[in-house]
Amino acid sequence: MHTQTISAGEELADLISEMDQKYLNSIDTLCSKGSCLLPPVSSDYYSNYCLSLIALAEQHLRLSRISWIPYLLELLDKEDVGHDCRSCFNACTIRHTAQVAGILQSHKEIQASLGLLSAITPPYSKVADEQHQLIQTLANTLAAMISTEEQKMIPLIRQVQEAIHAHG
Repeated sequence: MHTQTISAGEELADLISEMDQKYLNSIDTLCSKGSCLLPPVSSDYYSNYCLSLIALAEQHLRLSRISWIPYLLELLDKEDVGHDCRSCFNACTIRHTAQVAGILQSHKEIQASLGLLSAITPPYSKVADEQHQLIQTLANTLAAMISTEEQKMIPLIRQVQEAIHAHG
């Protein structure tokens, strides 16, 4: 029996697509719904922390779509053509390092917000209960996304970076 091995680059390409479908689109929808459900200015801490979480999630989405995903696609292209970062000037390595650091920083900010939010008891009302359920779904989706990015995506990024000698 012949088993075909999948390269880190191929696995990363598949994961990018899966992340977009499974997490980024869902988070985008949840943020939109949350923004509509929550008052833009509120005197209750829970709503304010919810809005803060939504803002961090939206920032992560923007960075994913305008910076990290294009970087990952460029990284995969470099691997495909056999690029060797050792022939590049220092900016190449710095850029590779900055991408992973940016993802991890975004995770840290979202996790801090999730921690603060979990420590606050939401006010009770029918509307607040609907808001709370939506925010819990958003929190769970963000936690799953972060876990996937840290356990699967970042190790694959580092493998592809090593393959092109972008040790960063």
